[in-house]
Amino acid sequence: MRLRFFCDHTGKSVFFAFIPINDLDATIDGGLTMKTLSDLTSRELEILRLVLAGSTNKAIAAEIFISKKTVEFHLNNIYTKIGVRTRLMAGVWALQQGLLAETREVPS
Repeated sequence: MRLRFFCDHTGKSVFFAFIPINDLDATIDGGLTMKTLSDLTSRELEILRLVLAGSTNKAIAAEIFISKKTVEFHLNNIYTKIGVRTRLMAGVWALQQGLLAETREVPS
């Protein structure tokens, strides 16, 4: 894994992790995983885009009018389907698949 730190236009440090995921055929426990975004539901894709945009579970729930528990349920389904265990790894996988987050303004 390569880690890089950059500064954004405000001078704050921004962290990027470059994690190669070459083999998504099997998870650690031996389960099969997906290799494409088309296997996710439209709601799961919507939530994954919001995760990429940096939204918290609470913010995602408020934006798409569902409960925080439902967001957690969808995220767990996403993690299981793509064979990852963390939000970061789900984001890395999504970026590798070409999913782009919508840009959002940073409050001042």
